[in-house]
Formats: sequence, structure tokens, C-alpha cells
Amino acid sequence: MFQGISFMESFYNLSALFTTVGGVLIGMFVYMKNPRSPVNKSYAIFMLNVALLWSLPLFLCQISRDKETALFWNRMLHMGSNVLPLTFLSYVLIYLGKFKRQRVLIWILGLYELVIAVLGINSTLLIKDMVPKWYFHLWPEPGILYPFFLLQFTFAFNYAFYLLFMEYLKSSGHNRVQLRYILFGIIFAVTGGSSNYFLFYNIHVHPLGNWFCFLYCFIIAYAIVRYKLFEIDTVVHRTILWLLTSSSILIPMGALIYFARAWLTGLNWLQLTFVLTALFYVYLFYYRKTQPLIDHIFRRKKYDYYRVLSEVGQKIGSELDINRVVGRLFQELKDVLYIRNGLVLVQQPGQLDYTEAGSIGYDSLQGGQKPEKVVLLSNGALSRYFSIHQRAIEREQVEIDPQYTPIKEEAGVFLAQNSIEVLIPVIMENKINAFIGIGKKENLQNYTIKDVELLENMGRQIGITIDNAMHHEDIVEKERLAEEMKLGREIQMALLPQEVPLIRGLTVQGLMQPAKEIGGDYYDFITLPDKDALAIAIGDVSGKGVAAGLLMAMAKTAIHTLSQEENSPRQVLMRTNNILNKHIGAQKFMTLLYLTWQAKTNILTYSSGGHEHILVYKSKTGTVESIVSGGFMLGMLPDIDRFLDEKQLHLDPHDKILLYTDGVTEAENQAKDRYGLEKLQEAFVKYGSKPADELMRLVKEEVYSFIGNYPQYDDITLVVLEAQ
Repeated sequence: MFQGISFMESFYNLSALFTTVGGVLIGMFVYMKNPRSPVNKSYAIFMLNVALLWSLPLFLCQISRDKETALFWNRMLHMGSNVLPLTFLSYVLIYLGKFKRQRVLIWILGLYELVIAVLGINSTLLIKDMVPKWYFHLWPEPGILYPFFLLQFTFAFNYAFYLLFMEYLKSSGHNRVQLRYILFGIIFAVTGGSSNYFLFYNIHVHPLGNWFCFLYCFIIAYAIVRYKLFEIDTVVHRTILWLLTSSSILIPMGALIYFARAWLTGLNWLQLTFVLTALFYVYLFYYRKTQPLIDHIFRRKKYDYYRVLSEVGQKIGSELDINRVVGRLFQELKDVLYIRNGLVLVQQPGQLDYTEAGSIGYDSLQGGQKPEKVVLLSNGALSRYFSIHQRAIEREQVEIDPQYTPIKEEAGVFLAQNSIEVLIPVIMENKINAFIGIGKKENLQNYTIKDVELLENMGRQIGITIDNAMHHEDIVEKERLAEEMKLGREIQMALLPQEVPLIRGLTVQGLMQPAKEIGGDYYDFITLPDKDALAIAIGDVSGKGVAAGLLMAMAKTAIHTLSQEENSPRQVLMRTNNILNKHIGAQKFMTLLYLTWQAKTNILTYSSGGHEHILVYKSKTGTVESIVSGGFMLGMLPDIDRFLDEKQLHLDPHDKILLYTDGVTEAENQAKDRYGLEKLQEAFVKYGSKPADELMRLVKEEVYSFIGNYPQYDDITLVVLEAQ
């Protein structure tokens, strides 16, 4: 901070300054939200004690150049921190509702601290002197009273932690989550603060844990935003905290420049320009990695409408178990819209009423309860309204819009009882076979028109999935259908390439490892009129069964025909989409990646219809690049021209391409963990130097090793391309 003060000492000093600022902000924020609450007041007193009576004098002590000033501020900080155990334990007892029963303990602790204060202030009993220690120009030398000073900290913080932990073990739901963050914050802060005391007794432990005390403020801020700690629930303050957290991205870069300022000022203009440019790109990379995480924590991450619609259909469409359908649906809604709670009502086979098939989030709601089993009567005003209008209703609109007058009473009661903000019909062939009810967003923002539109389209898209799931057991029980499925599987496998084509400059390999049912995975190698050109296709039809297999066969026929007429991958996809949409409407869809290889130029030209990433292995560097293929799924819309691009990839000798379907990345093991894109990339890096056929075999073995004995629920398809 000043000349003569080391880098490490300056780093330590900054932690005290940041903790001062963070402590004041959090303390005042909690107090101002509810000044009448004893919990809020006691916590504010504790945090202001930390900030103004401990951290601020600590900062002033460390930047003092002369011994007398440093000694004065050090004794002040010890007088301030002397009451920390009392304020902290008082806050914990008030939070747990045990303060009145343990007032005697508070009085005893207060008297103990008073004795230490009287004996320690302006005497050598507590702090004898300020002397150089380790890399600090001045550090306190403890007196004979110091162990007694530390004793009260040990007792108060351990006892408070014990009380909170015992309450945590008894609690559940929302309160349990809040206590978890309080306990985690205490561990974090106490561990950091305790690192100060080793150097008092010449034990060389870095007191850098003080930064943990600063980060404690962020832990509490997160608990306030995410779990309404101290009963704080305000959108405006969430926005303020989001802005403050986002601005904290600048802290590491600012600290780096500050500590390197002496070195930077010694550079000439050319060197300085180079260094600052490099720092800018480092910051840009850091920002792009960190900001999405902050946005996700504060539930502000934006979504791509068409990508979400495509992915939800893909991920849910392959399920044939209603519990897995509901689980995956809620996971997607939480990831995209940050819903706090939700439920799904389905029309069971042979029943008219809609009964609950699954729910999420009700345990963590404060007062947000619902009946044990929710039922929506089919002959009620609400069901009749949906059968006519078939669009989502919003709780807020029902209360104020005159058009909802006929159903206002029934809908208002149903939505309020079940903490539902938006109720979405799930439609198949113009009939409602289920409802999705979702509660408030975690970020407390209202659902936008775009959100509701997404939910309605999602309801139309998954209608057939829910219907399949509801009737799946009846289907698989029929022997005739089982035989047909077996025959369909054999036909499907016969439609795949039976031999590897020979093309100059490129080696190709492909495999599809089928699941039990007829699936919709598809890959193909198509010889083009130009003998030095080859088309490669890989796709995935939504869902399983005969319909998926038929759509796959239809797509294969269309692509084979169009590939002989069109040189442009984009045109092939557009015309294939027109054929599929014309014949099947929007009932099913498929993703498709179509590529063409030109041996004369070693260039792959490709266009994607919402398929998975393209993984490229660079033989020169041994690295793998993941390319988002983009586009929009085929079959859902009559015209997808505006969503399709045509791009090129140049391959050097021994560069490789790995293509796959979601059966690979979504493969699950017994613990319900997914294989994921990251593991696939790691396997590609690991085996990328191998020949194409060996590479494909090794990657397949990695996937099946991950799955273990758990049943394979989706086709696994891999295609490898290697430039020669």
C-alpha cells in the first residue's frame, strides 16, 4: 500500500478493506429491509461490528508507518473484535428463538468481555507491542491476556455453530436450506479469520484466509437472493445484488494491475500496448466464462426460443415412462425459466378427470402448500374453457381480465390452492391429455409473452410423448407388437450403410448401437455424381417406435434423392424439411446434420437442422474443437430457411471429425449421471490420434463402460471422418 510494504502484505490489507465495505453493505441492507425485526437488527449489529470495529481498524493498523499509530489501531481493533463473540452469539440465539432462555449466558459472556476490555485497553496485558514478523513490517506481539481473549471466540462460535447444526438436523424444506448456507458461511468466515492468530505466536501461516471473510458477504447475499434469508424477497434488490456481483468481475483484473503498477510504469509504449492488449483478451475470456455463471445464480440468464423448443422435444420425446417424462420436463423448465414449483396433471387411460402425475418445489415454498393429490375435474368450468380455447391462462390475468369472468371463481381457487401462476394445456390431435402448472419464477419476475408462447408450444410438442408414456405398458404387453418392433428394428438396421465407401482423401466409419425399441437414429454415406465427392448424414428422430422408424426411412429416401439433385447442403435440408412437414405436420420432427466432402479441396461443407455439436480433432495440436452446428429441427415448421446456414471446414491430413446423436451424451449410468459432452470430448482427445475405426471402437467402449449394467434407453450412433 505504501513504499516498503510487500506485495503479500498489501494483498492482506486489501482483504480488510473489502470486508469493511462488504460488511457495511450487507449489514445495512438486512437492517433496512425490516428495521423492526430483532433478527435483522441483531445481524446488522454483528456485521457492522465486523466491518467498522474489526476490519476497518485492521486496515488502518496495517497501513500505519510508525509503531505508535499501528499500536493504537491494533488495540482499537481488539477492543472492537472483543465484542464479536457476544454480537454473533446474540444474533444466533435470536434467529433460533432461544435468546430469552439463554440471557444468563449472554450476561456472563458480556461481563467476561468487559473484564478483558478494562484490562486490555492501553495496556500491555492484551497487546504488548508491534514488531516486524515474517513479511509484515509490523505485527502485534500478544500479552498474557491474549489466550483468554481467544477463548471467548472459541466458545462463542463453536457453541453457536452447535446450536445451528442441531436446528439444521431437525429442520426441513426452505428453513433447512437457509440454515445450510448460514452454517457454510460460518465455516468459511471463521476459518479465514482464524488464520490471523497463528502469526501472533510466530507460527508462519499466511493470514490470507481474511479474504474468506469478504467472500462470506457474497455467501449471505446469495442466500438472500436465492432462498430469501431474513425473509427478504424483493426483485429490485436482487437486481442491485446482481449488478454488484457482476461488477466484482473487475476486482481480480484491477488487483492485478494495481500490484503490477510499478512494473507496468517501467515499460515503453510498445511493451505497454502489448501487455494491456493481452490483459484485455484475458479479461474478455474470463468475463465470458464468469458472467453466464453469475446470470444463472441470479436467475437472469436468457434463453434462445427455438433452441429450447428443439432441445426439449429431443430430450423428452425419447422417454416412455411418465415419471421420467415429468422429471425431465421440470428439469428443463427449471434450467430455462427458473420455476420455483410446478405440477403435471394427466388423464389416465380409462379416466376422465386429470390427476397429478408428479410435482416439484412445493417442499421449499413458504406457505405454498397443495392438496396431497391434485385433481382437475373434466366436467368443471375450467376444463370446459380449456377444451374450447386450448391456450394457457395466467393467474394475474384471470383476476383482472373480464374475458375470464365465467371461470374466475373456479380458476382463482384452483390456481391459488396449488400455487400456480400459469396453467398450460398439453395437446395431442386437438385433445387435451394433460396440464402443466408452474409457480412463480425464482427471480420473482413475471412471465413474459415470450415465456407463455414457449410454454404453449412446448405443451403442443410433448402431447404425443405424454400419450405414449401413459399407454406404453399396454403397448409392450402385446406380443404381436413386440414381434413387429423386432422386425422393424431389423428393417431399420438394413437401411443403414452396409459397407464403407471409398473416397479419395477421406476415411469414414459409422455405427449405430440400437436400444430395445425401434429408434429414430440415422446415419448415411451417399455417393454423389462427382466421383471425388461424398455426402455424410447423421440425424435423430424425436421419440421411439414405429413412427420414429418410418420417419427415419422417409427422411433417408428424401435425402438420397435430393443429394443427387442438389449440391448445396442447405438446399437439401430445406427440401427435406418441406417433405417431412407436408406429410407429418408438426407431430414429429428430426434433427439432421448433412455434410459434403470435396477431395479436390479437402473441404467439408455442412448445414445443420438443430443437430448436436460437431467435434473436430486437430492432429497438429492434439486438441478438440466443439462447433455448435445450429439450425432448426426438420418437420416442425413449413419454412425454416431463415434458420439454416451453410458453412465450411478445412481439414488437414489426419484431422478427424466426430459426429454423434444425443444417445451418446445423454447415456446414463446407475447413479443417473449423464455421460455428457465434456466426457465425449475428453475421450476424443484421448483417442484422437488413433485410426478412424479404432477411434470409433474405443469411444464406444468408453460410453458403454460409463453406462455399466444400466439399461440403454436410446440408440447410440457415432460417425468418424478422417482426412488423409
